[in-house]
Amino acid sequence: MNVLWTDAAVTQLQSIYDYVAQTSPGYARRIIDRLTRRSRQIEYANQG
Repeated sequence: MNVLWTDAAVTQLQSIYDYVAQTSPGYARRIIDRLTRRSRQIEYANQG
């Protein structure tokens, strides 16, 4: 299964990052990393 990020989704991720990064840039990076990692797990959902 392929996960395709829409322009709107990318914009929302950027907005999340920008908002959280105002107080904690490191935490903002971790949030975005976690979300993108989870989306990659969906690509392999049928593998067990």
